[in-house]
Amino acid sequence: MAEVWKWCWIGLGAYAIRFLLYGISTSLSHISAYTILENIRLTLAQRLMKAPLGTVIGESVGKLKSVLVDRVETIELPLAHMIPECISNLLLPVAVFVYLVCIDWRMAISPPVPMKNSQRRLNLSRTTPSNGIKAPGS
Repeated sequence: MAEVWKWCWIGLGAYAIRFLLYGISTSLSHISAYTILENIRLTLAQRLMKAPLGTVIGESVGKLKSVLVDRVETIELPLAHMIPECISNLLLPVAVFVYLVCIDWRMAISPPVPMKNSQRRLNLSRTTPSNGIKAPGS
């Protein structure tokens, strides 16, 4: 029973470390994203100052605000969220694969085989349904 509790505490500690590292990575990615957004806005403002006055006066204030604030803000989501989350989602399968290679290389190459077979069966079931009626588009 003591062994079970030991592994429970190890798992709980690892989970806490995961949340700590996730918080740090999210903070760093947001700092980087907003620094990039600030640089983009400053560059746009400098270009706006160099633009011909007739061009600037011809645009509405709402359109200029939309470009400087709203359109630049849409870049925040991919920079601050998608890039770090995609990296973390790709890192886990790679780490598991490396771990399996360290244990036994045959275990590491075995997961793609059932996935490929199930994909092949799925593709076959789409082209030849069991009721004999052809699927639309095939």
